[in-house]
Amino acid sequence: VALDHSNRSNTDLQKSFKRLQVNISELQIQFEELQQQRDGANELALAAERRASGMIAELEELRSALEQAERARRSAESEL
Repeated sequence: VALDHSNRSNTDLQKSFKRLQVNISELQIQFEELQQQRDGANELALAAERRASGMIAELEELRSALEQAERARRSAESEL
């Protein structure tokens, strides 16, 4: 009777172990997918940051050009 009980317990534990192995495999796959998504999002964020930096630099250049144009306009008006 004790041997039969032990065998059943062993079988149940083996089934549980296999279920846990499958669960771990699924979680590993999910984890890897999430890592890929995170890496993709990081790349997009870096690209957006580079574009924003470029736009800020361009904005500063345009402001400088506008200031120069305003100075030239004022100078031309004062000459007139």
